[in-house]
Amino acid sequence: MKVNRITDPDYLASDDAIIPQKYWRLAATIFILTLLFLGILAALLTLGLADPPRAGHLIAEAYAPASWALLRQHGEMILHTGLPARPEGTFTLELTTANHGTQESAWGIWLETATGQLHFLVDNQGYFSVTEEAQPRWQPFMHLRSGAENKLYLHYPQPEAAVLRLNDEIAWAGALTLPPESQWGFILYRRPRLHAYRLALYAPRKQHTYPPGLCLFSPL
Repeated sequence: MKVNRITDPDYLASDDAIIPQKYWRLAATIFILTLLFLGILAALLTLGLADPPRAGHLIAEAYAPASWALLRQHGEMILHTGLPARPEGTFTLELTTANHGTQESAWGIWLETATGQLHFLVDNQGYFSVTEEAQPRWQPFMHLRSGAENKLYLHYPQPEAAVLRLNDEIAWAGALTLPPESQWGFILYRRPRLHAYRLALYAPRKQHTYPPGLCLFSPL
């Protein structure tokens, strides 16, 4: 009787087989281990493995920039304040919103520095600016989404250094010296129309002591 070698287990286990059975077993083991690794990696990414680093815990957040106190107008920039004092040492700021205003309108945050005020702005055409001047210095950034939600992330991991990410991608890194108890706040440039706004502040809990009764920016 003629034996079908393709299905004959004795032939597949022999050294004469085109692909011996031990190699099939090895391939199956590698395939299963690969699936297991990808599953674990996907779970870790879901839990935030690839997220940018944050300084400690979420200690405060705000959702109502329109009601913040007006600090001053700096050129075409309108600076708002009304936030608690910036935490000393390491901190992270995350500002997420969508701008439904004109293309030249922009939004962002400002920080009081040792030499003045540093402005971080995102416009509606895929550009951002980091400057102490009254007029922005626009630079293109491919990861910005015009007319859609964008996230501005500023991480201050150590004295005199900072990292700016836009939609989780590094856009700027540089020296930054912040005086003790320096102010900070929100910027409007050429009347943006903001939607789904959220500002979050992260810091080690031991660094901050906020007084009770804060409205607009509630300690957690």
